[in-house]
Amino acid sequence: MGFDHEAASYDAGRMLVGAAVTYLRRYGDYANGGSSKNHSAGVTLYGTHIGNNGMYADITLKASRMHNKFTAVSDMNRYVSKGRFNTYAVQTGVEAGKRFTFGAEENWFVDPQVQILYGNIRHTSFKTDTGVTAHVKSMNSLIGRAGVGAGYKAKQGSEFIRADALREFTADYKVDYSVKNARNQSKVDLKDTWGEISAGAISI
Repeated sequence: MGFDHEAASYDAGRMLVGAAVTYLRRYGDYANGGSSKNHSAGVTLYGTHIGNNGMYADITLKASRMHNKFTAVSDMNRYVSKGRFNTYAVQTGVEAGKRFTFGAEENWFVDPQVQILYGNIRHTSFKTDTGVTAHVKSMNSLIGRAGVGAGYKAKQGSEFIRADALREFTADYKVDYSVKNARNQSKVDLKDTWGEISAGAISI
């Protein structure tokens, strides 16, 4: 849910500013029958320049609060451990692109774009019902995206398809565990490259 407002109009184009509120709920499955339930709520502020020549650029800033509740099951189902924790995250990003139109009425368009996103998830600690204390380290994320969209715009709306290539450059998930006098550490390397394809329609 959100809104935007035209903050300025000038020879080269116009400037929009806006805000949005988001709420997400997710469910996950772990090995050996474990599971997780998490939800997050966030506020996003953004500003967008829309040029008369088809170019656009925007910057976003998002702050979120996240809650996670989980059940972890060890191999052979020997141990079942439950816990929950809260943490906070911030993310900022810059995106730029240009729309090229063609056709007799210039209803067809191609929209190449690039984006960079930087985020940080704050460190947190929690204790499971089996007495394990976990310290989750702060995590930094840097994601780059390059993509191209194409579609058709009519008076009643538009249809589009988009393909993106993404790369996570920095993210590592690190946790220190302790119970009584025993200590352990886990690290998951989240650096990866992947692709996304999306399609949709907008009606007016």
